[in-house]
Amino acid sequence: MLRPPSIPMVCDRHQLLHVREQFVGCLWKSEGMTFLDIGDSLVERKWTTTTASPLPLDRDRGEAMSPTDELTAREAIAALVHRYADAVVRRDKDQWEACWAQDARWQLGPGRSVEGRADIVDLWVKAMSGFAAVVQMVNNGAVHVDGSAATGRWYINEHVVRANGAPGLLLAYYDDTYVRLNGDWLFASRSLVAQYQGPPDLSAPFLNRLVQ
Repeated sequence: MLRPPSIPMVCDRHQLLHVREQFVGCLWKSEGMTFLDIGDSLVERKWTTTTASPLPLDRDRGEAMSPTDELTAREAIAALVHRYADAVVRRDKDQWEACWAQDARWQLGPGRSVEGRADIVDLWVKAMSGFAAVVQMVNNGAVHVDGSAATGRWYINEHVVRANGAPGLLLAYYDDTYVRLNGDWLFASRSLVAQYQGPPDLSAPFLNRLVQ
């Protein structure tokens, strides 16, 4: 873990620039005070050597994200994930398409990967045509925010009735990357990792089953 630099009460420009090379963009907290390196401004504050951690850097604004900003980003990404599932259930093509960045990538398993929003939507329309009914539910998830980018993993249950009338169940998770564009969080990529796919009674083998 990084430690904040020890800065003398009066420092010249060269000393400050040396500090900036190591800690630019970091938000440090010590003894109830907060210091954010904002560029060429001189700092007249002496720091102790208490341990502190840098907060994520908001690359859109060139400054450290506050805990409130990071929480807001997490909530927006969670809303994106749920909006995606809602569009699946209602077969809302426009809403589903709006969840993706233009240069996004969607991977449904080995050998089933497509890039670009237009091709992603075409694949989704073809896949949905194979279901008479589908309900996708979002379960637990986790998100890590890094400025205007983020990563996450979300678990889903998907109950389906295929076009031939056969019922099915998918238990899986999505490994995601996200990007913030013009203030909106979008999928940069989604990779589906199935854990179970088969009859609703769980009679098919689990794909993540521990082999003794």
